[in-house]
Amino acid sequence: MKKTVRLFILAMILLTLITPMQTSAKSSKTVYYSSSYVGKYYKTETPPKLRKIIFKKNKVITYGSFYLQKKWNTNTYKYCRSKKRVFKITKKTKYYLIDEDEHYRCSLKEFKKYLLNMALYIKVRNGKAVALMISP
Repeated sequence: MKKTVRLFILAMILLTLITPMQTSAKSSKTVYYSSSYVGKYYKTETPPKLRKIIFKKNKVITYGSFYLQKKWNTNTYKYCRSKKRVFKITKKTKYYLIDEDEHYRCSLKEFKKYLLNMALYIKVRNGKAVALMISP
């Protein structure tokens, strides 16, 4: 009987050590994707480049390659090969036009108008695009 109780207690202790602990706060991992949107007719030799961008409901679908950065505007990046990528956008997603010194907020309609032959930056937090930015 004592042996059974000891094994039961030992099993309970081991189970509590093995089961993952729940965290109370979500991690907010932010990454930045950057590329040049050149379209399918404009030829350029320098990667990364996007051939196609589609806005559908709550998604931005891109076809092409990106640089992936963990911090904004650093020289450390990872090259992501050319493929289809889908970014979720929400009503809280912000759109910016970037000049040499300033960031200007704009609407999605205005953002789409200036998109061709510009550098595109996508700020992604927890799998959702929180900001889309373009610059010459």
